[in-house]
Parts: sequence; structure tokens; C-alpha cells
Amino acid sequence: MIEHSDSNGLTQSMKLAFQVWASAAICAALIFASASPLSAEGCYICKPGSSEACKHYCRYRGDDDWENRKKCQNAGCDIAGTASCPNGGNYQVCYVMDALHILAMRYGILLNSVAP
Repeated sequence: MIEHSDSNGLTQSMKLAFQVWASAAICAALIFASASPLSAEGCYICKPGSSEACKHYCRYRGDDDWENRKKCQNAGCDIAGTASCPNGGNYQVCYVMDALHILAMRYGILLNSVAP
């Protein structure tokens, strides 16, 4: 059987092979993403009088536990309660995560396999 190439020099079997490969890659990525545990993040509401860096919220990674509360208190947040983290730019939020996780959060990268 003689295969004819299109204007880009691709044959039908080359196109089909690429489609199969691309479909398999997408499926593998979806399976990997759904099997990875997501790391939890949250925020503590900081009372008036907290440090300037933690004027409104303190963002932490992991569970709401004594260790994260202590980190936020050490950063200058007088904790009033918990909340979902704000997305607006009109809030002052301090972070008690390591630098790698702060950068990943800023650029939307999941770091499921990297220890905190």
C-alpha cells in the first residue's frame, strides 16, 4: 500500500500515531493528577494590632494545627479565627511556608511530591 503525504509531509499513519500518543499522554496526566494528594492551605484571620506584614491574614500550608498557629503567631499575627484565603490585592497576607511553596503557589504549580 502506498501512502501519500499531505502538504506538510505527514502520512495518514503518522497522523494516527501522533493522535494515539497524544491521547495516551493526556490520559496519563489526568490519572497522575487525580491520584496525587493535594496539599491543603488555609488562612488565619489576624486581629487588628497584628504586624504590618500580617495585617489581615496569615497563610499556612497543611492542617489547622498548633504548629501552623505558632508559625503565624511568630510572624506577627494575633489569630482571631480561620478563613478561606482572599484572592484580592487589597489584603495584607503574610506567608509561613518555605520559599519553594510560596513560588509554586504564586505560579500555580502543585508540589505534591515535595516535602514542606
